[in-house]
Amino acid sequence: MNEAQQSVDYDPFAGSVLEKVVPTTEAQREVWLADRLGREPSLAYNESVSLHFKGPLDTRVLQSALDELIARHEALRSTFSDDGLEMHVAGEGALPAVPHDFRALDAPARAAAIQAVLDREVETRFELGTGPLIRAHLLAVGHEDHQLVLTAHHIVCDGWSFGVIARDLMQAYRLGVGLSSTPAPAAAGFGEFAVDLVSAESVKAAADDEQYWLLHLQNPLPVLDLPTDRARPARRGFSSRRLDVALPDALAASLRGAAGRAGVTLFSLLCGTFAATLARLTGASELIVGVPSAAQAGGPFETMVGHAVNMLPMRFAIDLDAPARHYLAAVQTTVLDAQDHQRCTFGEILKKLPIARDASRPTLVSVVFNLDDPLPLDALAAGPLHTGFGSNPRRFENFELFLNVTQAGPAVRLECQYNTQLFDEATVRRWLALYAQALERCAVDASQPLAALLAPGAADLALLERFN
Repeated sequence: MNEAQQSVDYDPFAGSVLEKVVPTTEAQREVWLADRLGREPSLAYNESVSLHFKGPLDTRVLQSALDELIARHEALRSTFSDDGLEMHVAGEGALPAVPHDFRALDAPARAAAIQAVLDREVETRFELGTGPLIRAHLLAVGHEDHQLVLTAHHIVCDGWSFGVIARDLMQAYRLGVGLSSTPAPAAAGFGEFAVDLVSAESVKAAADDEQYWLLHLQNPLPVLDLPTDRARPARRGFSSRRLDVALPDALAASLRGAAGRAGVTLFSLLCGTFAATLARLTGASELIVGVPSAAQAGGPFETMVGHAVNMLPMRFAIDLDAPARHYLAAVQTTVLDAQDHQRCTFGEILKKLPIARDASRPTLVSVVFNLDDPLPLDALAAGPLHTGFGSNPRRFENFELFLNVTQAGPAVRLECQYNTQLFDEATVRRWLALYAQALERCAVDASQPLAALLAPGAADLALLERFN
């Protein structure tokens, strides 16, 4: 049996007794339905990350830690009923890491082999009814140099969950190699979370939040029409690529200071400037940007792995004459209000809004912004073993643009998934440059009018002169 067959054919739940049946959440049912629409919509929910290990790695201990991870989190040993209404939790399971040894390859061949594994992972569909819904590959890429690739379906794992997974995995590894004697505290179960969502208190809170969104999203609703490189197809596709751009460390540091001086969070500054950049590109005075929000954050389910993210459709008004500082304050108010009303799912909001569906574009939200919380360095430390963590690009995406901003120490990186049926990489790269330019100007002086942040730069003026 070759490695690819092993990763697909091996069933870690075979023969396991069913531990419990959990009702699916509304958000899970929305993902389940999207998965049934076809291969590309399903693959848009393949979430993949890599842990990079530099130093002496005990692969047997790592495998034990992976198996402990499955035992610890019930969502990772779950499958779903044929109607999507139930989540079936197996009593036990394992997460075998498929081995790959690329150490004998020269640098170009090794890079190609690693990329082939990453591509295959995001292009291999999960079967929600049979599982498993998480896969692992361990790549030996050099002397004391390994890469662990973890890929899961979004219905059991969201961005917050991967942070929990990384922390729990490394804590189990530290225990296994004798660097710690303190096991991680018990994790919250997804079943408890699902039951809590249908409690009388939660149902009332969701109904109250729904009223907020229906008021916030009153007609007429803006449609974000980004300039495309090709004609928009009659039926939207999901093919996507990712472009990564690192911001200068000095800019990243100055942005944190600028946010403090403006009296807003770093998230509000980054998201607000992104929305303003989109407005410059489209000429819109109002637009909607989707922002994912993790229900686990700041509550009793912080240690839980599962699908608990909700999309918040934030509506921003763009006044180019207003000082940037005032605009960012308004953005922060919108963000805080949205976070206070996140218990109604995006799907439920769409059901109640009188929006005409358009097969050529996503409904209501076509562009998404996210800021990842950085993992503490001590959460990944394991003595002489140095560990890095990052997401792997998808090949399919639900949205036309998805900008994810990541932080690792002083570094800030822009990771932008874009629809390849609509946009060329060169176009997206230019947009990210415009965004970075606006951030630089905001960091220098947030009291200037918003239009000044978005004014043409030297490169734009040179291009205009060539056209003329």
